[in-house]
Amino acid sequence: MKVKTWILFLTIFLIGIIQSTALNYLSALGAKPDFLLITVIFFTLYFGKNTGIKTAIFGGIFKDVTSTAIFGSNAFGFCLCVLFLARYGRRFYKQRISTQVLLCGLLYYITTFLILFINYGISKGIYAQLSYYPWMIFKAAIYTGFISPLLFFILSRIFKTKLTYA
Repeated sequence: MKVKTWILFLTIFLIGIIQSTALNYLSALGAKPDFLLITVIFFTLYFGKNTGIKTAIFGGIFKDVTSTAIFGSNAFGFCLCVLFLARYGRRFYKQRISTQVLLCGLLYYITTFLILFINYGISKGIYAQLSYYPWMIFKAAIYTGFISPLLFFILSRIFKTKLTYA
């Protein structure tokens, strides 16, 4: 099944709006999940690399616009996730909840550190409290991982993909 580009853009836009506004009320211990990354992972696993790249670019740019990160760093990190999943995604049993939790949590952790170091290398003054970030990234990675099966379920119903939990 192929997803039309305008539907993909609209989905990313709505999820991005939810992430930048409503997730402020759903933070746990100061950490918020990354719905855009979960969406990128979902579309890459279920619709392939081309749809994943489109999702990564749209989602990364939206996240870049709504955050303080250097423009393009989130899109770059999301595209690296898509390339990893395109290469190794067939080795994962994507319907298993534990796989979704681990993939989303680990990819969040890795890409966020990558984005943090890109931003730190470019503008050292902004990220003066670098020792504070690893704990927050760890909490957010756990939160992102544990919320991912719910978002996978919602997206599978919207896009009519077969999602059978084992």
